[in-house]
Amino acid sequence: MAEPLTTSAEFPQHTTKKLITADAAAEKPSSSFDAFAGKALTLGSSSYRSDIDGLRAVAILAVVLFHAFPGRLPGGFAGVDIFFVISGFLISNIIFRGMLQENFSFSLFYAHRIKRIFPALILALAGAYLLGWFTLSTDEFRQLGRHIAASLGFIQNFALWGETGYFDTAVEFKPLMHLWSLAVEEQFYLVYPLAIWCVWKSRVNVLAFVVVLGLFSFGLSLMDPAGTFFLPHTRFWEILTGSVLAYVQLFKKQQLVAHLRRWAPRLVSEGAAGLQVDPAVRNFLSLAALVLLAATVFGLDSTKNFPGWWALAPVAGAFLLIGVGPDAWMNRVILANRGMVFVGLISYPLYLWHWPLLSFLQILERGHAPWNARLVVLALSFVLAWLTYRLVEAPIRRGGNSRAKVGLLCMFAAVVWCAGYQLDLSKGMPSRRVVEMNPEISPSPLPAYLHNTVARCGLDADAAKKFEVCQSDVRGVARFALLGDSKAAALAPGIFRESGPGGYWLFIGGSNRSGALIPVVSDAAQYAPFQELTKIALDGMAANREIEVVVLTTATRRLFGLENYDSIDDLPANKSFNLVLGGLDRTVDRLVKAGKKVVITVDNPALKEPKKCYSRASGLDFVNDFLQLIPNRSLCHITFDRHMELSKQYREVLEILEAKYAGKLRIFDPLNLLCDMKNRICASALNGVPLYGYSDHISERASVLVANKLIPFVENFAQE
Repeated sequence: MAEPLTTSAEFPQHTTKKLITADAAAEKPSSSFDAFAGKALTLGSSSYRSDIDGLRAVAILAVVLFHAFPGRLPGGFAGVDIFFVISGFLISNIIFRGMLQENFSFSLFYAHRIKRIFPALILALAGAYLLGWFTLSTDEFRQLGRHIAASLGFIQNFALWGETGYFDTAVEFKPLMHLWSLAVEEQFYLVYPLAIWCVWKSRVNVLAFVVVLGLFSFGLSLMDPAGTFFLPHTRFWEILTGSVLAYVQLFKKQQLVAHLRRWAPRLVSEGAAGLQVDPAVRNFLSLAALVLLAATVFGLDSTKNFPGWWALAPVAGAFLLIGVGPDAWMNRVILANRGMVFVGLISYPLYLWHWPLLSFLQILERGHAPWNARLVVLALSFVLAWLTYRLVEAPIRRGGNSRAKVGLLCMFAAVVWCAGYQLDLSKGMPSRRVVEMNPEISPSPLPAYLHNTVARCGLDADAAKKFEVCQSDVRGVARFALLGDSKAAALAPGIFRESGPGGYWLFIGGSNRSGALIPVVSDAAQYAPFQELTKIALDGMAANREIEVVVLTTATRRLFGLENYDSIDDLPANKSFNLVLGGLDRTVDRLVKAGKKVVITVDNPALKEPKKCYSRASGLDFVNDFLQLIPNRSLCHITFDRHMELSKQYREVLEILEAKYAGKLRIFDPLNLLCDMKNRICASALNGVPLYGYSDHISERASVLVANKLIPFVENFAQE
């Protein structure tokens, strides 16, 4: 998200000092400081462009509607990329003009950034803290505190990047998720002015420097778009695109028009302002740009590898709309109309307010907020944005006492940062006890001996580091091994708690940025990302003479490459039966030939995020009434028969393998432990015990229930 619109009028020390003419600019000895051609250019309030405010309205409306109704505007998230281009254009204008006049001040630049960014941000973060106090559980409140501190430190993008994974909270339950983009921008502006100053003073070609830097950043974004979504180095190219446009319009505009006249004279006309691109051409380009942006926000969706190549569309659209100038028909009539300008002016506080309010609504409604409630929240967001702009932003930006204002803003920011950081340190302020989730969801303290569990699992140190978890019980030599992805990681706590002298365990697997351990040996493309970790783990087990039984646990969706995350509804139509069977067959064969017995655990039913299902308990009556604490049962269970119908293909694979490796392979099915067999319902809780902890992963209490049956099952199998 771009910060509020910044114009050169807000830097009077830099921009009203003098007129810059072609002759004055031409006195610069370097080609980097190309002259302005044509009439004298006054650098002052006249540089304000209302159409850019209108473009910001397009961007914020796309983002807001996407967050509120993602199905209606699936590519609305690209509005952030539009903001990046706008931000790069506006801020670079200020920097380049200050450099040209040799009066650019770093202290004034960052003082104005503080006056722009901090007022609304501090207010929104304080509001989120207050809402969290009354609505969030301890663990949720702790995460909010961590995100408040990260947001004011402008590292929220790194905080979110570090949290991604199977066990992470869904994004709609993170009230400050949207501030990743503000962090990216401020990280850019922390280093960019100094870099430009150094290049400028060194008389290096500034345009070449910015272009090369942008291309390098774009190249990095193509390498792993999804994995680097939040990272600055893969986003800087979008801001630098606006910087290139700013430089060209300030220093190269007439040269470009002259070249264009030479190669395509019909596209250029001459008027009172000198040579310029023909108005009809500019009108066509502005229309094409708006069509491109519309195609982006309606045609893109979250399944695309974004940003990557797909980000070129919104970036190019924004580039064209800014580049054609304010006189193009679309800019003048559509973007610069009063309604669009108004939305553009309040777009920064609107961006800050809308997502926390929507997120808290989703938290209270367990992820299924009705459309009319979302409309009310959007209306409230606009009201808060307007009030913030009129009563907070505008008074602080205008008037004198800049130093005092900056000092006070920094002080208030420090107070809010400390409040957030203290929340993290206090682990969510458990003494608050205003709102608590079912306490059974939170993991209990680990036994003392597990605190001493070392990162060793029969692998060398370099290999062990590739896995999220690579550990062995320190009480004795492991006889049994658990291998698998995040489903295995969810089962591991119960196994380590309940195992004893009958046989200790080791665990290799989980899911992290190195990948997931999916116990399938296959050349198929869908398994390619998992083969390295799988080979390392299987080789380690084959070489470990102490291991008698290897237990394989993995998600059904991973085995079959399903698109759904919280269901297996698309499994019956899946065509990967032979791939799954062949891949698991090779895995079992590898282990059996190494003298191991193998157990495959049947995956648990896939249900929704459990926080959408468990009731909240509040100490305040009016909060209880507001929260409407009756769980939506339709989100929290699946019938036993329906689950068996959906998982038929998966179970057939396991039955074939068990028959082929009779005596060497056993299938362990925990379904009777996780479902109400009497009523034939598989739900998020059973007999008051929550069975799910994160997304469709079993809770720690459920892992103990399963381990109490699985451990003797494995021990008896080993003795046969």
